[in-house]
Formats: sequence, C-alpha cells, structure tokens
Amino acid sequence: MAIHEFDNNMLPDSAFISAEIKHLVKGNKGRMLDGRRTPGYIEDYFPTTAMFRWRITAFEDNGNCWDLPAESIIQFQLTPDSATLSVDTVAEIKNRIKHFSQIIDIHSPLQHEGLNASQAAATSWLSAHADKKHLTSSIDLSSRHGSKYAASLLSSYMQQLGFLHLEDRTAQEIVLNPNSEWMKHIRIALAELGVVPYHGTIIRDEMLLALSGGLDQLKNYLFARLGFVRALFSMLGMKEIIVYRGMASEGEWLINYQKSLTSWTFSQEVAFAFADFAADHSFKNGYIFKRTLPISSVFMTYIETTAMNQQYKEAEAILFYNQQNGIW
Repeated sequence: MAIHEFDNNMLPDSAFISAEIKHLVKGNKGRMLDGRRTPGYIEDYFPTTAMFRWRITAFEDNGNCWDLPAESIIQFQLTPDSATLSVDTVAEIKNRIKHFSQIIDIHSPLQHEGLNASQAAATSWLSAHADKKHLTSSIDLSSRHGSKYAASLLSSYMQQLGFLHLEDRTAQEIVLNPNSEWMKHIRIALAELGVVPYHGTIIRDEMLLALSGGLDQLKNYLFARLGFVRALFSMLGMKEIIVYRGMASEGEWLINYQKSLTSWTFSQEVAFAFADFAADHSFKNGYIFKRTLPISSVFMTYIETTAMNQQYKEAEAILFYNQQNGIW
C-alpha cells in the first residue's frame, strides 16, 4: 500500500542524462534517483562549502530544499539541455570535494553521569508538569499519528531550557534531509558525548553551528533530549519498543554501512511500503526487519516529535545505529 505521493505518469530514465560535477549550474532541472524520482532544480551552489541547494518541486516537500555536498550530484538526473561549467571550475570544485572528503573517527566513552542527570531532571519535570493518565491515553502505537500532548510537553521542556530552536531545527532536518550538514554536527556531538560512534567526513560549514550557540550548547541540548525521551517512556512504563524497517534499492546490497542514526517505524504497514519484493520491478534488493529494542536505543520518535506528524506520517523512530545490525 502506497503511503507517499507518487507520479504514475513520470518520464522514463531515458528522458534524462546522468548528472555530473560539471552540471552544478543554477537553474538546471531534473530529479533525484530515489524510488519516486523526486523532481526539482539546482537553486544555488556554494563554493566555500562545495555544496548545492536542490529545490524540490513536487510531492510532500514541494517548495522545500536540500543542501547537499557537490559530489552527491551523481545521485540526480537532469534534462538533456542542462548547462555545464568550464573545465577549470570543475577542477576547483573537485579540489574542494577532496578537501572535505577527509575521514574522521570519533569513539568516546559514554558520559553516564551527564546522561543520568539529564534523565533525572526530565523525570522531575514530567512528574511536576505531566498528567500521566492523559499522557498514556494520548498514545496509540497502532496509529500513525503521534501524541499532541507528548509533543507539547517536549516543546515546553525545551523552551524552559532554552533549547527549543535546536529541537525545531533538528527535528525538521531529520525529517526533510537527514544527511544534511546540520545533522552531521548532531552526529559528531553525539559521538563526543559517547552515545554513538562517528565515522565520516569532516565538517564543511563551521558557521552553521556557531550561529546556533556552539558545540557545548548543542551537547547540552542532546543530553536534555535523550533524558526527556527516556523519562517519557519510563513514565509510560515502557522499557523497550518493537519497530520495523523496510527497504528497497536499485543498487547493490550494502553490509555494515557505517552511520550514527537509522530510521525505523512502529508500523508494519509503513515498513512494507518501503520494501518491494515484486520480481518485475527495478529494485534489485529489499528487506523487512522487525526488532525489539531497549529505550536506550532511541533518539527521537513520532510520539513526541511534531515534525514527524506533518507532511510525513511514518510512525517513525530514529535509533542509534548498531553495526551488528548489518543493515542500512
């Protein structure tokens, strides 16, 4: 059953050309090589960070944009009349890409004291401000709609701590563009806190974090966020959750693809919508997984996150990646 918007009359791949670095020109139109071929155009290119802005022109995120690394242009198709850059400009962009392709590894011990203190603070706050009966009755895990009451509690808590702007940005980015530069800052901060290791490229845009309060502020927000989720589920009497993950890919199977966060769902229906087992389709690989995991695996869920209940209603749970899963 389809749960997302889709263009049944979209043009075949043969109507487009494969995008390359030379096509990073403002105004070039095309579509992403995702399952539904999300259309849009290159709105801008940023030489300092070697990133481009893709403006989406259809489906649930129509009008929104993704800021993406220049090298990810190969994940797009463009119209045959697309403009191209000079050889010298392409060489400059490739040099910037090479610089930003440096890999860093961050493996830090978990700061148990800070996390425990954050959970204790959230537990105390919820005890004073939350109506447990109302909270429990507002949550239905068989529904793809989260709890407005739980979301209001999170918003109030983040507001009181001065973290609401960080919460809003993180939730919106994780829904719209989970591989954004902002989310890279999040993953690195989580690694430095010892929550989940980071293996990936260096930061491209240092000012992005500086303008939002800096690294220490971000770390404090993340511990407060984790503490709230754990306190919330504890109040609900839940020590673990059952989640599902579905995937279909036109590419090859990836094993132990290293990342920090992974998206799951409380809904079997959603998981099956992301998978495709038809023999006559273009997807080479697909799977469905079910897992029972402790609350300590959870970063955020649709239960308390407003952004996960707007254009997409996927009953989503963002979990910390465990390499033993061996999935992507």
